[in-house]
Amino acid sequence: MSQKKAFVAWLWVVFCTLSIFLVVPLARSIQKFVSARWGRTLFGYGVLAATAVAFCSILYILVFRLKVRSASNYLWLTAVAALYVHFTLQLWRAPEEAVHFLEYGLLGFFLFRSLSLTISDKSIYPTAFLIGSLIGILDEVLQWMMPGRYWDFRDAGLNALAIGLFQVALWKGIKPRVISGKIGP
Repeated sequence: MSQKKAFVAWLWVVFCTLSIFLVVPLARSIQKFVSARWGRTLFGYGVLAATAVAFCSILYILVFRLKVRSASNYLWLTAVAALYVHFTLQLWRAPEEAVHFLEYGLLGFFLFRSLSLTISDKSIYPTAFLIGSLIGILDEVLQWMMPGRYWDFRDAGLNALAIGLFQVALWKGIKPRVISGKIGP
């Protein structure tokens, strides 16, 4: 593994995290702008569309590039995508909250990719989950410090849920070859 590759991988984690944190002071303005122009439901439809695109892209890669023929992979991916859809629909009264699934799902991907350069066993999944959840808690602390914003355990839970669902999709659905079955010392 080259140091440059590791640096770039972690740079994506930092970039994603900073993007999440930098949106905090602008979130209400963005919400008001989008709501006034296109309606609040655009947030929910955006999350549903992004989930569909990600699901179809992963299926394409598994079927046509990796030639995966295990039904369990596809069942797990379908279950995770269905849960993303379910929780997005549960948030339909405040669909902008569903954006947490996009932010933290993407962060979960970048964390996995970065950690996979040094962790090659199944401990990578809880490690990525814990780091992502910590970032989600810091996001909520930052919101608590902003005027007009507040700390919300539910949002911290949504952040952790998004990270966790993405790790399950990787672990049971994609099953990356770089991850061995046994957990090392």
